[in-house]
Amino acid sequence: MPRRLIYISVFCSLLLFLIQPVSVAQSAASAPLVGSWNFRAKPNSPTATIAVSGLLTFTSDGTVIETDTSEAALGATPAHGIWQPGPVPGHWFVRFSSLRPNANGSLRSRRIVTLSITVNSTGDEFSGGFSFEVVDPTGHILTTGTGTIVGQLMPHPALP
Repeated sequence: MPRRLIYISVFCSLLLFLIQPVSVAQSAASAPLVGSWNFRAKPNSPTATIAVSGLLTFTSDGTVIETDTSEAALGATPAHGIWQPGPVPGHWFVRFSSLRPNANGSLRSRRIVTLSITVNSTGDEFSGGFSFEVVDPTGHILTTGTGTIVGQLMPHPALP
């Protein structure tokens, strides 16, 4: 009898262990940010007259990939990072960073961007604010800034 109880306990523990990642993935997949988005970011600077356009892709595992026109102009890499629910209900915390190399391939600087955004009730637009800092390879801050951001979900077209 004790041997049977041990088998049942091990089976139930294994079952709970296997179910947990599935439920986490399902809850992340139902999050409103999953998908690819077009965005425009406007710096809060009296000298900034041009908004930056870009693309964000949010995966169901909490990863984000970003690229924008300012990175292309500076020869920087696409950005990689994370996203998760923010400390305020209904807000999302997003952080990603991109690299800017020297001509010899060594690191010149890293741009770290943080977003605090909300998604509209239909799930196809977001808006919020951003902040960024550019740091040198030792972590010394070279410049910082803030601004506003809006995005639109790339729709899936109806197929014949």
